[in-house]
Amino acid sequence: MTSPQTEYRTNPRVKDITGQRFGMLVVVSRSGSTPKKKQATWTCVCDCGVTKIMEGSPLITGHSSSCGCQSRGRRLKDITGQRFGRLTVVARFGSTPAKHATWSCTCDCGNTCVVEGASLCGKHTQSCGCYSRDRTILKFTKHGQAKSSGFSRTYRIWAGMKTRCTNPKVKAWSRYGGRGIKVHEPWLNFENFYAAMGDAPLGKTIDRIENDRGYEPGNCRWATYREQSQNQRIRSDNKTGHKGVSISGNGYVAHICVDGKDLYLGYFPLTPEGLKAAAEAYIQAAKKYFGEFFCER
Repeated sequence: MTSPQTEYRTNPRVKDITGQRFGMLVVVSRSGSTPKKKQATWTCVCDCGVTKIMEGSPLITGHSSSCGCQSRGRRLKDITGQRFGRLTVVARFGSTPAKHATWSCTCDCGNTCVVEGASLCGKHTQSCGCYSRDRTILKFTKHGQAKSSGFSRTYRIWAGMKTRCTNPKVKAWSRYGGRGIKVHEPWLNFENFYAAMGDAPLGKTIDRIENDRGYEPGNCRWATYREQSQNQRIRSDNKTGHKGVSISGNGYVAHICVDGKDLYLGYFPLTPEGLKAAAEAYIQAAKKYFGEFFCER
C-alpha cells in the first residue's frame, strides 16, 4: 500500500511545477495537499526571503504572486557585502521560524556565522562572539591569569578566599566572614594579591599563620593541606579542650588525621591523668608527622 506522500508525488494528474517562478515566488518542492479539498500545495520561497506553503491553483492562475509582502509594501533590503562591526555579510542564508531574514557572515577572527538582518542593522550583533570573549580576556591581561581554557589556579584560590569572607550566602561564611575574618582591603583586587603572594606552588593553597587573623600581609603563606590541618582551631564541639582528643565511652581517645586518614593513637582513662596522656600522645604524633608546621593551639 502506497503512503499518501508517495501517492501525491506519483499522481499523474498533478502537474509538477517545481523550480518555476510565479511573480516573486519560486517553487522549491511539493508540500502535500489541503485537508478538505485535497488541493496540491507547494513549498515556495519569496524574493523577500520568506518561505511559505501555497496552493498550486492560485500560483498558476496568477492570484498568488508573493508571500503577502507585496500587498504590505514590504521589500527585503539586500545587505550583501555590507560591514557591521567585525562582521561582513557574504550572502542571504534563509529565514527564521518567525520569518525573519538571516544572513551568512564572516567575522574578522575568521569564523563564519548566521545572523538575523534586524540584529545586524540594529547593531545588536557585531561579531561571532569573539568580541565579548576578547573583552573578558582584556580585563585580566595585566596579570595574565585568564586564558581561553579558564582562570588560573592562583586566581581561583584568590576568588574562593574573597568569597568566603564577603558573601554570607556561601557555606563557609560562618567559619570566615561570619566570625570576623576579613581580606586585606588592597587584596580585594587580584593584581595586588598576586603582586604580594605570586603563583600558588603546586600542591599548596593559601593559609593563615594566625588562625584568628585575616588574610593580610605577614599572616599568609602557601601551605600543603597537611600543613594546614595543623593550623586549625580546636573544634567548637570538642569537650576536652585538646586537639586530637575526644571522649568515647568511659575514656579519652587520641587520634590524628594524616593525609586524609584518621590514625588511632590510643585509649586512656577518663581521669585528669588520662587526659594529659592522650594530649601528649597527640603532640608526639603531630611532631612526628608535621614537624615544624605543628601547632599546639
